[in-house]
Amino acid sequence: MSIPATQMRPGMIIKHKDDLYSVFSWSIGRPGNLRAFIQAKLKNIRTGAMFVERFRSPDPIDRVIVDEIKDGSTCTTTASDYYFMDDKFRADHAEA
Repeated sequence: MSIPATQMRPGMIIKHKDDLYSVFSWSIGRPGNLRAFIQAKLKNIRTGAMFVERFRSPDPIDRVIVDEIKDGSTCTTTASDYYFMDDKFRADHAEA
């Protein structure tokens, strides 16, 4: 789901440059006569590395909705997607 950069908030998970990041903090910069920009401190979910990135106000940001589960295992993968299944799902559908 794409949202404008102005709607980014701390705690959101976004997809940027083909990787997932948690928005740690953000601020709006208004440098004189120039256009406003969003400066966000992002944390890479996979590596834990943090860096600062600038976005223009109207830039579309890909917001990602994630669910945290314990003990999930990979069921199927495709070129760009991963599908997980937890033990409760397996137990509920094993009888069918």
